[in-house]
Amino acid sequence: MSNKNIIRFVSICTVCCGLLMFILFITMGRSNATKNGFSRRIPITKLTVAEEVALEGSNFYIAGHTSANIYLGNRKKPLDLWVGNKNLKLQFPEKIKAVWQSSCLSVDSPYVYLSDGLSPKFFRGDLQSLKMDTFLHKSSYFTTAVNISPASFAVRAVNTVAKENMLLKVQSDSPYVITPVNTLKKQIDGVFCTDGQLKYDKASNKLVYMYYYRNQCLVLDTNLNLIQTIHTIDTTTVAKISIAQISDQGTTFSAPPSFVNATVCLHADNIYIRSALLGDNESLAALREYDLVDVYSMTDGHYIQTYYIPMQHKESFTEMCIIKDKLIALYSHFYVAYNLKLNK
Repeated sequence: MSNKNIIRFVSICTVCCGLLMFILFITMGRSNATKNGFSRRIPITKLTVAEEVALEGSNFYIAGHTSANIYLGNRKKPLDLWVGNKNLKLQFPEKIKAVWQSSCLSVDSPYVYLSDGLSPKFFRGDLQSLKMDTFLHKSSYFTTAVNISPASFAVRAVNTVAKENMLLKVQSDSPYVITPVNTLKKQIDGVFCTDGQLKYDKASNKLVYMYYYRNQCLVLDTNLNLIQTIHTIDTTTVAKISIAQISDQGTTFSAPPSFVNATVCLHADNIYIRSALLGDNESLAALREYDLVDVYSMTDGHYIQTYYIPMQHKESFTEMCIIKDKLIALYSHFYVAYNLKLNK
């Protein structure tokens, strides 16, 4: 496959993933209200609001956090970083050229990183000067990236021969791109059926890949070796999606997909998943008021408990992170800090 076709194929995959996330954020306002063949642990903990912070505009995502601050990126302004409502402008040398259409910021103090899967390029700077420069000079095209150390990223890319998602490690030393045995298991098409979110937990030094359409999370080490597969409490083992070919280079959904998991965050060796499915022992009335977050142990995969997160202004949150004893949930143009209590 020529470089031109590779770029075209990866671009299509990236755009499709972006559209998929848009569908997720817009349509996941309610969990699936049908009987789903599982029950949640009772009693369920209902979280209370500690603080609500308004944001100027929308299209934000969580770029990272420290014990004191949450950092936000913006999909419409890829070179800007927000701390609350304070807009920080990243500075790039004039010689640097990138696509920027798929750029994503990540913060791991004292560094801030920018990854761009269509260039493909990585940049790094410090939070004090905000001066960015090229970092990780050799890479593969990718559709998502997670910083795992000052010298490496884990990325999800598309195998342009098999046309399937795969996980790679990009690092500063040779070999610059490590291709482990692919842990993303194809069920239907290999791209949409394996779509999900990749997260890194610095405290445990582990990665988690959460599938959107099946009841699985993969726990990986930083070389992308599979440690274990965790099954969520629902019963959807095979993705319920329908795919249609739209051209020689691309596919799309032919019917709305059935989400199982909406978003994930990691904290204190636990996995927090916003579920898209209602348990058989839960009231339909809960769907009008709460988002459902299930907690699992990253060590052995057991289900710990469920939180009910109150919807705000009739919205479901799109991302979350945990800072000390607060769960931070991001909405369209604001974020909310909830008081968090973890059952022992």
